[in-house]
Amino acid sequence: MEILKPNSKGGGVETSSYRYGLFNEICKSIYVLCGDGSIRHCRRDSVEFRDLFGALPGSYGTLGIILCAEIECIDAKPMVNLTITPFKSIDDGLQFMSKLCREKNSDFIEAIHYPSGTLAVISGALTDLNHINKSTESTYRPDNNAEQWFFEYVESKCKINTTHNFNLPIKTYLFRYDRGAFWMALPLRFQRSLRFILRNALLIPLFAMTHNNFISRALFRRFFTTRFLYSMLRKAHPEIVAQRMLIMDVRILLMKNKTQLSSIPYFNTGFRSLE
Repeated sequence: MEILKPNSKGGGVETSSYRYGLFNEICKSIYVLCGDGSIRHCRRDSVEFRDLFGALPGSYGTLGIILCAEIECIDAKPMVNLTITPFKSIDDGLQFMSKLCREKNSDFIEAIHYPSGTLAVISGALTDLNHINKSTESTYRPDNNAEQWFFEYVESKCKINTTHNFNLPIKTYLFRYDRGAFWMALPLRFQRSLRFILRNALLIPLFAMTHNNFISRALFRRFFTTRFLYSMLRKAHPEIVAQRMLIMDVRILLMKNKTQLSSIPYFNTGFRSLE
């Protein structure tokens, strides 16, 4: 889970959002420190300050500083049972996701599109330890230093071209993309100018990531974390960011097919983002 303040003021999209909405939509009330020094108590069910309550999402601190928030919660369970379902067609994958959303039997739903054309739909359900099927138990843990990044593990299972079921502890699932910052560290592997990197001493640790194997993952664990990668991104030379990567979050209605999805500006090139 991300930090409360950025999510309540920003987007806060989660794999459970299809059931519970965005992060700000589970906030019942928020205390906001405004620019004039006043503290306003905004409530979802109150007319007073309703405009401020509705404007906070996406404001990123421009309207005030959130001091605390009352949020709705559900009971957590120790494990998440995950199912990876690969599709060669985006249309088929989107239809399957629509079916999962209508059924609402899953607590989490997400999908990853790979350069090979495979769309991996990942659904998860909270479960108790005594309900775990030992035959589907996996030794894979994305927080293990030497393991593959989560999206790489999913891709490896998609190559088998069959449904794969496994379990993760709830905390491990919530931080499954922490190493590698989803797949945003991938462009670093293609940095060819060693001299350019050496001129930017702050990027030397990241150069070690160009050889992504279990040894480098274990030795450079600290440099794979999302917190470190984002801090380095902010310190990196703008030329690297401009030429090597595009980071974009887009919220759209569920598209019916690939043609509609590709019609969104820049999104048709986004299908190659894992190359």
